Amino acid sequence: MRYSGKIGFSVTEQVEPGVWEEHTVEKHYYGEVKRNIEKTDANDEVVTDMGLNNEITIIGNSFLMKNIGNIRYIEWLGTKWRINTVQIDYPRLVLSIGGLYHDPGDASK
Repeated sequence: MRYSGKIGFSVTEQVEPGVWEEHTVEKHYYGEVKRNIEKTDANDEVVTDMGLNNEITIIGNSFLMKNIGNIRYIEWLGTKWRINTVQIDYPRLVLSIGGLYHDPGDASK
């Protein structure tokens, strides 16, 4: 299965001398879904959170390789998913997807 979507990175930039702000930068990438497994965490038959145990491989570019530690989420199937692990298999990166990503800057969640 093919992948096409955005990956979110947390980037810190200087907005004026001595003042730094963190914000999210999204970049579009293509790749392949290597493993497609859906899971739920249930407690007393109530679903508490949806999760995935999937791997998506993408071809790395210079921005991606320089910002591996800043990856926060990947958009897939219309939802933002948390990245659990990143494996470097040059020139590709293998991203393991976990649960839903909750943006810490979004007070509505």
